[in-house]
Amino acid sequence: MDKALEEYQNKAIKLAVIGNSGVGKSSFINALRGLENNDAKAAKTGAIETTMAPHWYPYPKNPLITLWDLPGIGSTKYPDLKVFCKTNDLKEYDEFVIITATRFTENDVKLAKKLKSISKPFLFIRTKIDIDCKNEEKKALTEEELLKKIKENCFINLKGLLLGGDSDIYLISNNHRNKWDFPRLVEAILNKLPLDKQVCFTFSMYIVSESILKEKVKRLRGLYFP
Repeated sequence: MDKALEEYQNKAIKLAVIGNSGVGKSSFINALRGLENNDAKAAKTGAIETTMAPHWYPYPKNPLITLWDLPGIGSTKYPDLKVFCKTNDLKEYDEFVIITATRFTENDVKLAKKLKSISKPFLFIRTKIDIDCKNEEKKALTEEELLKKIKENCFINLKGLLLGGDSDIYLISNNHRNKWDFPRLVEAILNKLPLDKQVCFTFSMYIVSESILKEKVKRLRGLYFP
């Protein structure tokens, strides 16, 4: 492997995924790693809370990139942010993904404010959008109207915390990795990393959109023709 590319790929990245049981954390981790839920190396999925302690999963293409499944705040083990922070060092992680399948809670807002205070990037994700769209099929709203309504409700829950308006809320389905906001989300995860780690993540990611392909070409040119 070329020395320049190898140097950039040898960067450790820790991405934390946090949310309560049943919101799709494990499925999201599998999707981001290019795995199906029934693959041997996949994170265990299920309606029961399977995450009682932080558990990490490496990227198959690059084991230095790890996705950390963290228990949700408000669970029996972590009733509030104070207890959560006693056993989880937030500064360890490069970036946080905060996930819900319904509405964001007061605990999500408190966590985001804490992350903001220590300059840690974070993203809000609303999962299971495919189920919402299916349930709305025979009702009054079009898909576009439904997605707009969901984003507006999420924004209200977050009490104006987001700096970029509703563009900072990502509506996804873990079953449809090239639909809704999933491709845009992957780009956002990439862009919030430190610059030196962005190159590492770019060449290791599984979900590829046209803009990510262009980014790979751009970064390759930068490595070989600085």
